[in-house]
Amino acid sequence: MAPLAPELPEESVENSLENFDSERSDSETSDQSLRGLCASVALRSLVLGQVISIMNTLTGIFSATLADDGISIPTIQSSLNYFLLAPLLLLAYPKIRAEGLRLPWWRYALWALADVEGNYLVVTAYRYTSVASVMLLDGFTGPAVMLLSRLLLGTRYIVGHIVACVVCLCGLSLTVFADSAQRESAPTAWSGDLLVILGTLCYAASNVQQEFLLKNHCSRYEALGMLGLCGSVISCVQAISLEGHIFVEIDWAWKDVACLLGFQACLFGVYMLVSIFLQISDAAVFNMSLLTCDVYSILFSWQVQHKNITWTYAAAFILTISGLIWYYRQKFDSSLGESESVRALRNPGARAESLLCRVLAQYVAKDDLALRSSSLPSSAPWLPMSAVARQGSPGQRQRRRKSDSTYVHLKVVLISGECANFSIRSDAKVSEAKAQAAVALGVVATSLISDTGGCLVDHMTLAEAGVKDGSILAAQLADEVRLYTNRGAFAYINPDGDVLTWGDPEGGGDSRFVQHRFERQVARIFSTDFAFAALLHDGRVLTWGDPLSGGDCSAVETQLVEVTNIVGNRGAFAALRRGGSVVVWGHQAYGADSTAVRDQLHGVVQLCKTGSAFAALRADGHVVTWGNAAAGGDSRYVYDQLQRDVSYLVSNEHAFVAVRRDGTVATWGDPARGGDCSAVASKLKQGIKMICPNSVAFAVVLENNSVVSWGLSSGGGSTRQVQAQLRSKVLKIYATSQAFTALKESGNVISWGLESDGGDILARPEDRGEVDRIFCTDHAFAALSRRDGRVTCWGAKESGGDCSAVASQLHGVFEICGTCQAFAALRHDGSVVAWGNPTRGGDVGSCGPQLQGGVLRLFSNRLAFAAVKRDGSILTWGGRDGGGPLRPPQRQALTRTESGLKVK
Repeated sequence: MAPLAPELPEESVENSLENFDSERSDSETSDQSLRGLCASVALRSLVLGQVISIMNTLTGIFSATLADDGISIPTIQSSLNYFLLAPLLLLAYPKIRAEGLRLPWWRYALWALADVEGNYLVVTAYRYTSVASVMLLDGFTGPAVMLLSRLLLGTRYIVGHIVACVVCLCGLSLTVFADSAQRESAPTAWSGDLLVILGTLCYAASNVQQEFLLKNHCSRYEALGMLGLCGSVISCVQAISLEGHIFVEIDWAWKDVACLLGFQACLFGVYMLVSIFLQISDAAVFNMSLLTCDVYSILFSWQVQHKNITWTYAAAFILTISGLIWYYRQKFDSSLGESESVRALRNPGARAESLLCRVLAQYVAKDDLALRSSSLPSSAPWLPMSAVARQGSPGQRQRRRKSDSTYVHLKVVLISGECANFSIRSDAKVSEAKAQAAVALGVVATSLISDTGGCLVDHMTLAEAGVKDGSILAAQLADEVRLYTNRGAFAYINPDGDVLTWGDPEGGGDSRFVQHRFERQVARIFSTDFAFAALLHDGRVLTWGDPLSGGDCSAVETQLVEVTNIVGNRGAFAALRRGGSVVVWGHQAYGADSTAVRDQLHGVVQLCKTGSAFAALRADGHVVTWGNAAAGGDSRYVYDQLQRDVSYLVSNEHAFVAVRRDGTVATWGDPARGGDCSAVASKLKQGIKMICPNSVAFAVVLENNSVVSWGLSSGGGSTRQVQAQLRSKVLKIYATSQAFTALKESGNVISWGLESDGGDILARPEDRGEVDRIFCTDHAFAALSRRDGRVTCWGAKESGGDCSAVASQLHGVFEICGTCQAFAALRHDGSVVAWGNPTRGGDVGSCGPQLQGGVLRLFSNRLAFAAVKRDGSILTWGGRDGGGPLRPPQRQALTRTESGLKVK
């Protein structure tokens, strides 16, 4: 579970917005620098493409020489290249052993089959058709790649790209015309043409598959090594079957051996350089670059073989290169084009929302919808905005994909709203970035949190950690209070990185058995209902608590390395590793068994959970689900909608919501509790601004600031009673277990849902025109006035919905925290006021005198509260099973013993 973050002060937000304005000119300068860097990348791609084209031409020359000598063994001729590529797998073996292959082995085998057969078919075609026909038909690999890239990778092309491709093909056709005019006419057999077309499709499939691997964090060595291994097997079987007898009968001369070795050297170089090319460009540009091979072959004929050429060859070369430059120009412009969503960030409201989303990205992954805190009024309203922040605007996403600069420009923010910019090399270690961030901010940061919510591991490079140019990182300070909770226990990270726990011993309150392994390296802590998982700075994970709830990770401990983020539901954990693989453990009924989808869990960028299921969003926009089918573990009914183009995921206890890039929505899970949005699907097409879940329904703020909801009607899934009030000017939505409250621009609030959970519109206090923030327990709401810090409540009286007994004290409040059935308010003078169910923290008991002043922060789990004082001491009250009556020791009173931490 993420730590409970304080609400950002309004003045901090204003200061941050001023920083944004003051940085606009810096941003424009940065855009110019980025434009220059992109141009540099395009130039490098163009040059590298021509180097590959020249080497590919050399392979053709060597092949032609062998053919002139009567040697035609296309499979054997290419097989040695695969044997040279296979040993590269050894360089990737440590990573493969730790994380497994990026794709199932049979996907690599299919790729190798397409590559081997593409080589075989095109070379064999020379037996049946003319060189001109082969060149012409082989040139259509480019369009085939563009089509496959669009269908399989979701690559988007504009009209300029199509025009550039046509120009290149015109250059190719001109080359063929010039070449044919100098040759004697020869009959063209349809069988040869068919072989070339089939070979073209094989080449296109191979190039697109390689691009997919290399652009989804697959190691070059793994990709090429697996291609070599599978290609060696396939080519050996095919060579023995089709060419074995021919090879034995060949009378080899030194010239032929030299040509064969030269062919292998050039082909191996082509494969190595192509893997680099596809990381900075795409398969379509690669195949368009190869169209100049024909020109280079003509130049060879002119200079070496002393054959006559005409002016049409020079024109063909100029035309082809012009098409490539035009294609790059289109890529360059589109990568830097500012979309509507980017321009929208220039208005103050959008900039504030973007900043707040990213700052709070590390805090929004609360593990229980009913768990509320003073520091975050409701976890639900921030959830979709953090997801949008992870994705960025379309222009930003495209810029991140295309940019390949040596330096990355980063923004680091504090929870106070203070931010700073700095630049650093992309191959620098995270520890170096942390030190530079500390200099920029003037404070000591213990760790950096990415905009996806993951903790960056110190020994990794920024590139390995997935940090891109323009990323926004959140910094955790050395003196920042880091207190985490589950249903019945607390876990506190000392400034030195050690952990102190209290509460239900069997539910995570007793960490004695792992204390000696913390090694003062704990960065963040996550939780299920009755267990904790600590993520260390080096990417390892330690667990404690109920073994059936994820407190025992021994079965997968060797796999828990280079972990960047963890998500826990009620009884299981899912850990996201660097590179996008996922490891699960805990109770199988809650999703701890991902065997059925293990091969699909690669390239994952977001993990989401319901109470007993998980969903993983991959970088290619595909969603994978597992766990309890009734709670979203089975997504077969929306399979087609989850194959690609999904932007982010949201969930409640029983269902998932996937928001796609075109604005459409897919839902699955329990249909009665949010898994079926068909009744409002047409309204959702207007554009989603924010999604707020409760335990049985979802409520959405649309782009026009109106509200729609679906799910259990009595639990907030229907807005029929308040539809007129929710048609416009809604800012945020907050949720209890089965009710919603919308905060409007005017400061008024509208509630709907289960009456006993705060959804009774008649039971709400009338004077709320100055409401600034709203806080929740499971069954009640508390509204905080922006004018004088006064509090009004409604909902179940026994759960905090009645504050009349302490109303005279509820002024000057700036922070409210909630358990499942009680509220606690922190005032500006450092005192605390509590109300609600006494057994759940509504009565401060013997802590009263110590809570009259000096309190800095409030935290809560479902059963108890914890107050952190300015002197570093921690006071707790509430349910005994939740750690309430216990007295955690002072920070300064902790000493290390063999059994863990002990009070002096």
